Amino acid sequence: MYCYTLFLLWRNIKFVKQLNYIIMKEKLKLLGLLLIGLFISSTMADAQGPVKTVSNQAGVIPVIPFGLDSYRMWDKWPQQRLGVRSFMRSTYDRRGHNEGADASHFLFANEETYNVTLDVKGKGALYFFRTNHWHGSPWHFVVDGVDNIIQETGTSDPVNAKKNIPKSVFIPSAPLPEPLNFTWATTKGADLIWTPMPFKESMRIAYSRTRYGTGYYIYHLIADEENLSQPIKTWSPEQIPGQDVLDLLNKSGTDIAPKNIKKVSGKVRLNKGQLTLADIKAPASMVRAIKLTIPLDKAIDLERIRLVVTWDGSKYASVDAPLCLFFGAGTFYGCFLCLPC
Repeated sequence: MYCYTLFLLWRNIKFVKQLNYIIMKEKLKLLGLLLIGLFISSTMADAQGPVKTVSNQAGVIPVIPFGLDSYRMWDKWPQQRLGVRSFMRSTYDRRGHNEGADASHFLFANEETYNVTLDVKGKGALYFFRTNHWHGSPWHFVVDGVDNIIQETGTSDPVNAKKNIPKSVFIPSAPLPEPLNFTWATTKGADLIWTPMPFKESMRIAYSRTRYGTGYYIYHLIADEENLSQPIKTWSPEQIPGQDVLDLLNKSGTDIAPKNIKKVSGKVRLNKGQLTLADIKAPASMVRAIKLTIPLDKAIDLERIRLVVTWDGSKYASVDAPLCLFFGAGTFYGCFLCLPC
């Protein structure tokens, strides 16, 4: 029998006293078989590279993964980050419409080849940059006042790029390698930069060309550097992403959670309106994966069952969601693959 296997890497639990997983559904009539596997680890994943660690005691602010450590310390992704604020900006139509498909809406222009789309003051890091194809390049990445020019292979002949360039790369390519960054030849439409670009005072992006100048950006601003995993060092093209980060990203689609960890597993029959799947009591621990296996022919019937999770005996649930949404899908219909989260 084909079955769904659903995965979730979950958040850190400090001084866990009680963890309840409850499945509820009103007027439940279906008697389906549900296989549960809860994987619990008392230690964090081994992070590659010299990253800072922090005590897991009450009152201690957790370390904030910064720069490339944001990838290395992937097990910290679900944690709340005190003193960090995330922003998303773009070339959207400021009038609230969609003029030009939200393209070529610049903040200001200093000269013909310097049309600003992002202008940030403070300290932090740019984590994501997207344009449609090579549009706008050469791009000015002005980090702490230093103008770094980035372009890609299609910049030199934009009219014939799609016809003549089977494989495009960023220029310079060393600080912007795959699989951390991709151009339109791979994505079939967008240039994407995920190489973190830290800045101490300011970050500005400007386009040399204005034709269909789309742009989407995500950056973090930092209130205090004290709890960062590494100091802020102004980005420059001389900074090459570590091979360990590239190797980690190349493992995408595989299960990289620790193997030799405590497990709670079992089988339940859905013959009640509310079931407790597990009541876990453990010292400072982390739930590393939740795996539920259900009969494929019952997937649609079960997708709206609600998974309710409470931590430390809380009166209010931290998670209360249908299974399909909890595991990152709007529906289980037509899905025959594992759904990683």
